Amino acid sequence: MPQGILIDIAGDEEPLLESAPKGSIKPNPELRRFVTVDRCGAMPRVSSVQNTFTSQPGNRGLQKRSSVDGKSGIPETALVQRTLIIFLKEPRPGRVKTRLGREIGLIDATWWFRHQSARLIRCVGHDPRWRTVLAVNPDREGLTSRIWPAHLARWPQGRGDLGDRMGRALRAMPPKKRPGPVIVIGTDIPGLRACHVAEGFHQLSRHDAVLGPATDGGFWMIGLKRGGRAVPSGLFRGVRWSSPHAMGDTVASMGSLDVGFAATLHDVDEASDLHT
Repeated sequence: MPQGILIDIAGDEEPLLESAPKGSIKPNPELRRFVTVDRCGAMPRVSSVQNTFTSQPGNRGLQKRSSVDGKSGIPETALVQRTLIIFLKEPRPGRVKTRLGREIGLIDATWWFRHQSARLIRCVGHDPRWRTVLAVNPDREGLTSRIWPAHLARWPQGRGDLGDRMGRALRAMPPKKRPGPVIVIGTDIPGLRACHVAEGFHQLSRHDAVLGPATDGGFWMIGLKRGGRAVPSGLFRGVRWSSPHAMGDTVASMGSLDVGFAATLHDVDEASDLHT
């Protein structure tokens, strides 16, 4: 797998449907009401100096300043780099949200995924409190895709199941010489906001790891403090993906790590989830 390149991350382990229709995506107009339109892109207020990141994808340093989170008022330090990894798949019919596609149609499901992913990136991908990396899949297609913002760094997920790919991402970033906290999220969580990511990083100031529970027994976020603790060698071993046991199995695979929990959110796998 290519090293040092940034990509997009997938939110499920659904099989590829070879019978996917080809051509331009023209969704049912009614589907638009299920893509949240809000002011996600607005930066939160801060009462003190924020962590200062450069705007370049290859950013390597931070200003040595203190900051205060605008919502919680909790002092934080900028001595380590925070990294948010967003797992994405190229939005092609039959490759994304196939369970949803069986109910509403593959084209409509793909349209929903593409626009929900874009909304989420606008919401959390430009916050100066962390560096954002898009973990993409498939690797070559994702690295050259024009669908996602060109200014955000990309990293190829590589092969394997979701645990294999997330494990590599958690170990690879940030660089070993400055192993600050790293959080991985998917894109099919309509309620996810920047404040939820900020809370995840805050949890990592108290715990070795953080999980964001999903209502179906899975999780929408996983993060590790890194620092002086190695990523457990058995992380994600034996996890029953796409089942109500996914989060419990993941906690069990973390060994002795102290785990904190963020807010419970719902993801979208089936048509009924769109109304939740």
